[in-house]
Order: sequence, then C-alpha cells, then structure tokens
Amino acid sequence: MRASVCVSCTVVTNCSLKRAHSNQAYYEVPGVQLTDRHLDSTGELFDIQGLALDNRCLGVDVLLKLTQKVKLWQFPVEAICNSESGLERVYQGSCILVILPFSLSPSESLRLGLNWLTLRKE
Repeated sequence: MRASVCVSCTVVTNCSLKRAHSNQAYYEVPGVQLTDRHLDSTGELFDIQGLALDNRCLGVDVLLKLTQKVKLWQFPVEAICNSESGLERVYQGSCILVILPFSLSPSESLRLGLNWLTLRKE
C-alpha cells in the first residue's frame, strides 16, 4: 500500500499599485482586522479565502477570490537606489504568496480555484 504525499502548492503574484504607504491604498481581508493595512507591509494570514488591494487614488480594487482557505504571505517588492542621502528603498509593488499545504493518497485529487478580479471604482 502506498503512503500519502504531503506537499504545498504556492502561487506567487506581484501587483504594482501606487502610494504604498498611504491611507488611500491598502489591503482588506473579509472578517480580519489587519494591524498594518498598507501595501508596503509584511504579513502572514491564515485560513483566508479572499483579499483586496484597494487604491482609492487610482479608483481600482484588485480582488483575490479562492475556493479554499489558504495561508497567505504579503510583502513589498523594493528596489535599492543610491540617492544624495545614501541608499534607500523604493517601493515597486506588493508580492502575494498563496500557500495551500495538503496531503494526497494515491489516486486522490484536489482542485483549487484562484481568481483575480479588477474592479473600477467610480
């Protein structure tokens, strides 16, 4: 008899929205109070099925909808630039890692639905 296999499926997405550390651009997670909602924040979330990246300045929401609860990491993508004041970090975008650990027995299958939607706010 064959044993189960334990693996993780990880999907990486980078989104570039302006104004990373502004009250006009932020993360929202249904049912979760985030300690730092800014797009340049770092965090780990557990058992979530959705995420929104809102940008009021651009009038855009970027939504992630999932069919299963997952673990999610978010962190800024930054460039290091040399300026007159020395080296500084420059925000380039936000990285979202969707992580689904699971175990499968032989001939068993698993399906994960992951949808990104962009909504224009008027």
